[in-house]
Formats: sequence, C-alpha cells, structure tokens
Amino acid sequence: MNDVHEQLQRADPLPHDFRALEAARAELRRKVIERTSSLPVEPPARGRRAALLAMAVVATVTIAAGAVSMWSGTATVVAAVRFEVRLAEDAPGTGLTAAPVEGSTRTIYLHDEVVVTNGHILRTQVAEDSTAGRWRVEVVFTPEGRTKMQAATVGHIGRPVAILIDGRVVLAPTLRAVIADAAVITGNYTREEAERLAEGLRPGR
Repeated sequence: MNDVHEQLQRADPLPHDFRALEAARAELRRKVIERTSSLPVEPPARGRRAALLAMAVVATVTIAAGAVSMWSGTATVVAAVRFEVRLAEDAPGTGLTAAPVEGSTRTIYLHDEVVVTNGHILRTQVAEDSTAGRWRVEVVFTPEGRTKMQAATVGHIGRPVAILIDGRVVLAPTLRAVIADAAVITGNYTREEAERLAEGLRPGR
C-alpha cells in the first residue's frame, strides 16, 4: 500500500514542479530586491501631488489664521486719497483745463503744473468747522511743500487755487494771502468723513 502510494507520488509531476516554481519565484524576488534597494526611492506622482496638496492646505489654513489675528478688531481699512494743489484761473486760456468745482455750478480753469501732492504733506488733522456739525481737514506741509506753495502763490493773489481730491476739484478759493504752512479742506463733512479723508491723505499711504 505504501509502495503504491509512494510510486504514485513520484509519478505525479505537480508537486515537483510546484516546488520548483516557488523556488524560482523566491530567487527572482531576491534579485529584484537586490537591484532596487540601491536605487533612490521616489514616491509615485499621485503620492507627490497628494503631499503637495496637503502642504498647500496647511499653508492656507496658517495664512487664514494669521489674517484673522491681523484684522480682528474694529479697525477700518481706509483707501489712499490722491491730493493735489494747482493754480487756476476764472477764465479759459491757452494750456488751461476746464474743471467743475464740486457742490457748485462754478467752473475754473486749471494750470497743468501740480504744485504739491501727498508727498509734501507732513501731517493732517480734523477740526470742527464754524458751522455746527460740519468738520474740516487741515493739511500741514513739509518744508519742501511750504517752499513750493509759497513760491507758487506769491504771484497769484486775487486768483483761484484749486485743491483736488482724486482728480476732482473740491475747493477753489480765491487767494487773499500767500499760502505757505498749511491748507484747509472744508466741505459738508461729518466728523467720520473728515477723519477718513485725513487718514487717506496722511503720508505713507
């Protein structure tokens, strides 16, 4: 019985081939591992994309958290205001540009040259106007601004000088004296409006 079983087992090629196949696989794995172990390991492209996306999400969350910390509170963002002073005339002439004066039906005629700009402002402040509930903005010039204003206005007495905010003429008073140290912007401003204007005019904005 045992002899018959052993003879049949020896006659069956499958167990022999199976063991050979497993041995061949093991040898192949060993050679592959030896060859690849010396190569630099690089994650698949999908893995790299996932890692980069994760880093981007972390960075975004970090920036957002910083923004919340930075902007929390009651601070109001104030846009910069472009300030110009130009000499003007009451009548049209060569090289002059017609410009309406806001809040009135008056038209004046601007000289091209800009006398002073934001860069010539030393500081600004608000003050209550003579009319109750109305506020004005006082602009104090730098030494260079004072020199330029004095030189420009000394020969312009009796004629208008225009104050422009963002390209619009908001005031065009007739000069009664030389302007040197400061200018005053008046209008139907509430205190909050005057403060926003003053903040927008300040140097460094």
